[in-house]
Amino acid sequence: MQTNPVDLKITNGLLLTMNGADDQYTEGALTVRDGRIEAVGEAQDFLAVAARKTIDAKGGIIMPGL
Repeated sequence: MQTNPVDLKITNGLLLTMNGADDQYTEGALTVRDGRIEAVGEAQDFLAVAARKTIDAKGGIIMPGL
């Protein structure tokens, strides 16, 4: 597990992963490090993740890759 903060954490939104399984997380979050998506999942799993910048999606859609 990384101890350094991620560059960006986006949380509190419907996360549409657009992966092969079309995974979706109703209360989703993702992290970005060095310009690449590092992790996606349920927002509760990211509560302890430190980030240089955090964006609250405020219930909107998080759709990485566009």
